[in-house]
Amino acid sequence: MLHKLVFYVFVCSITISCGNSTADSSVKIIAPKIAKQQNSIKANLVYATEIYKAKASLGFYLTGRVGDSLLACSQKGRIELTDSVGSSKRLLIDLKAAYLVDKLFMLPRPNHKWFICWQETSMDGLRSCFAVFSSEYLKPDWKLVFMNPNPGRPVVDGTAAYISTLGMVSKILVENGDVVWKMDSLFNTKKLQFQEIQSAQVYSNEIIFIDFTAPGIRDYRDSLILDPITGQRKNK
Repeated sequence: MLHKLVFYVFVCSITISCGNSTADSSVKIIAPKIAKQQNSIKANLVYATEIYKAKASLGFYLTGRVGDSLLACSQKGRIELTDSVGSSKRLLIDLKAAYLVDKLFMLPRPNHKWFICWQETSMDGLRSCFAVFSSEYLKPDWKLVFMNPNPGRPVVDGTAAYISTLGMVSKILVENGDVVWKMDSLFNTKKLQFQEIQSAQVYSNEIIFIDFTAPGIRDYRDSLILDPITGQRKNK
């Protein structure tokens, strides 16, 4: 009788133990890790080409190549074009600067047009100009003038261009020069922030402008993150 009682207690203890282990054990559900999508710069962006200062012996102040075209610009903005070295030049565009053109960016557009950005010296000081010229006409289709120096290299995204000068960034329409949005008064005279700004980094959901360092004053680079549609600051 005692042996039967011990066997009964043993069986019950196993049953209870097994039941408790099933109830108490928690099942862990591991959610699959979703890879965070990297924000990449948009495709099909077009950057203007800088026409650099040339040696005085060449007879022109600025020279450069855009595609298969060799361009030469005089000090007052008379731009001539040749298809190859030694070929006869022809007048392409005349910027008609008052004194001196000392910075120049050019970008060919459809229908024999050119999107041009330049810095010139005028009676009022240095200023940055943006315009579209038709090669058949010497007058611009449109022109924007900002009384700030240091124009940065424009970048074109479809029908819009992102531009910059000292203390100013903007989005304009290449077709007619309309200003979509503009943010200015960025220049800081003490730290020289946004004195000169590199080409905009264009993403689908944001535009990033980054300035250059100021040797001896500021060894870091500041950035400005804006909404591409409204131009409003975005928090990071």
